[in-house]
Amino acid sequence: MKINIKESSIIYPAQDTPKHKLWLSNLDLLVARIHLPTIYFYKPNGSSNFFNAQLLKEALSKALVPFYSVAGRLGYDENGRLEIQCNAEGVLFVEAETESAVDDFNGFTPCLEFRQLVPEIDYSSHISSYPLLVLQLKTLKRKSSVEGRKFSTYELLAAHIWQCTCKARGLAEDLATKLYIPVDGRSRLDPPLPDGYFGNVLFSSTSVALSSDLKSEPLSNTAVRIQKALKQMDNEYLRSALDYLQMQTDLTPLIRRPNAFRSPNLNINSWVRLPVHDADFGWGRPVFMGPASVLYEGTVYVLPSPTGDGSLSLIVRLEACHMQLFSKLLYNYLQ
Repeated sequence: MKINIKESSIIYPAQDTPKHKLWLSNLDLLVARIHLPTIYFYKPNGSSNFFNAQLLKEALSKALVPFYSVAGRLGYDENGRLEIQCNAEGVLFVEAETESAVDDFNGFTPCLEFRQLVPEIDYSSHISSYPLLVLQLKTLKRKSSVEGRKFSTYELLAAHIWQCTCKARGLAEDLATKLYIPVDGRSRLDPPLPDGYFGNVLFSSTSVALSSDLKSEPLSNTAVRIQKALKQMDNEYLRSALDYLQMQTDLTPLIRRPNAFRSPNLNINSWVRLPVHDADFGWGRPVFMGPASVLYEGTVYVLPSPTGDGSLSLIVRLEACHMQLFSKLLYNYLQ
């Protein structure tokens, strides 16, 4: 696929914005300093201003007024702590074109072509692949019913993925495997944070089990493991985690490295509650939104349907030699 760059420019806030340094929380400092590339696909709707670059620039410029920190840069304070310098230096906007069509992207499977659609970022300077899978969730719920116990969609889906991944990888029976579960602390803290809170409140819950148990136990048992791990993430637990981070003189050793998610472990991210398909710039909702690439083996994304029909899609990255068996196991249970 050939990409032609038409223009690269810096977009600044449409109005003067506060100039100050923004303190980052300990939760912010635990996050890897990389961008998470996402991609949106739209189909023409007959509008005369479809994908009008100037319109997008103007909208972005206006959005940078209330979200002015995004137009800033990373820096360090006098103690060497990372911070955001709100200096209105702007954001990069790249306009490009290609002869490729939306239908050429093979069901929106993350691929090298996706990465070509995302501007490259040079991380060496100063700091200033799997098909989408639509699962039959009703079947999962029916086959994992336990009297007196209800499971969320995430708990059931994550349990099924964890079991299938464990089997597809052929893990040794006595090997422990960890499931990492990103948890939004906004509603779990007491008092809860405002809906529009812009900061990072991302925690991580972990469930650990032996490979032999995951391979042999009913789906409901694995779902219970995940349910218990999520249930413990209450106000007391989260505030205890914050206190622990506050006591550390150096948070660097606590930053989770990419190999944390690799075999025998797994990381399942749910974007189901994110309004990812509300990005309507005047020509309708996107026909697809998702990660432009999945950086690490052992990473899974659960995406909502763009049509709002309740179906879900999976983007999964495992070793190539495990993919075929994983797909077979994933679907066989649903028959």
